[in-house]
Amino acid sequence: MTPGDDTVCLKKEGMIFHHAMLGAGVWDYALAAVIWHEMAHINGADEAEAQRREELLWQQFVVEQRIEAGIGLKYLALLRRRR
Repeated sequence: MTPGDDTVCLKKEGMIFHHAMLGAGVWDYALAAVIWHEMAHINGADEAEAQRREELLWQQFVVEQRIEAGIGLKYLALLRRRR
């Protein structure tokens, strides 16, 4: 990220990006959460706050049943272990 630039750049080699490009599904939501995390940084959030916002978005996806609860809760646990 370049200071003053509000562009989120994704690496094509990234696992989440790769899986999201294979077809619609849970990986689209994982990619959205990663983008949300990076957008938090653009808006001034430090790493802990960006992670918190990413986790909250992921929780929202689970609560709204956009993703299956079992998979969603497992991924949420992985996100929380980063700290």
